[in-house]
Amino acid sequence: MAAARPSDRFSHSLTDLMAGIAAIFLVIAVIFMVRAQQSEKRALREKEAASKRAMLYENKIVSTRDAVERLFSTLSAELPKEIATVERDGAFGLEIEFTAATFEKGACALVDHPRSKRRSNVQQVADPVLRNVCQFALENDPTSLGMSAPSHNAPSAKLSITLEGHTDAVRAGTSARCGTAAIANREELARGVQAKTAEKLYNNVRLSGARAQEVFFALREAIGDAPPAPGGLGLAQCLDHLFVVSGRGPAATKDWETTVAEDSKQRKVVMKIQALPDFGGTSL
Repeated sequence: MAAARPSDRFSHSLTDLMAGIAAIFLVIAVIFMVRAQQSEKRALREKEAASKRAMLYENKIVSTRDAVERLFSTLSAELPKEIATVERDGAFGLEIEFTAATFEKGACALVDHPRSKRRSNVQQVADPVLRNVCQFALENDPTSLGMSAPSHNAPSAKLSITLEGHTDAVRAGTSARCGTAAIANREELARGVQAKTAEKLYNNVRLSGARAQEVFFALREAIGDAPPAPGGLGLAQCLDHLFVVSGRGPAATKDWETTVAEDSKQRKVVMKIQALPDFGGTSL
């Protein structure tokens, strides 16, 4: 038998090497294809999950907006316009102004000329305002009332309600009842505000807060302290848990720092309702 030539042995070795390399590339290609398929499936699952979340968010946005619209329609129909008016405030907000409840210059006592001798104008609209607003809160954000949401029905909105007092831009003067006083150290009070406007700002913010408190207590007096029905919601409970009382001072008056003219329309209290869709702390 003829001995194998070196060139033959080299050819066999090269063939084995190439076959091994081809096998390695084949394995790599299979691994790549499997991983690509897995990535494609994962991307598809993520896309489907994102689509479901987007649909859920859109549904919450639409349902919250529609709920606010229903509340607006109900209040518009039930509130006497000569006592209180309701306006939309963006897609998710309402603003109720107690138009018949006005204030004298520098005063926080209600100037309320009621149609009924028994109750003030604010007290006359207390029931329709609170009954509808509190029912809205119960249906859309029961946690804001200190109540638990049903396990099958997560809150659809984050609700905030503020009784917001306002003043015009004139100096408020001093009043023990309204919490306004002469400022002893205007430089210390200013803290970045020009000294000549510091006292005006300080007293008007306090005065506007006192006006909001007057309306709050008028509402509270109108509904009394009757306990809620079993399993139901008491209006006093709703008012105490949900309403925030604040003073904006002359902030709604343009150029209030330099304005000295009286404007009785700015001596008012408004109820601001905001119901933002509740996405449960998640995002797209």
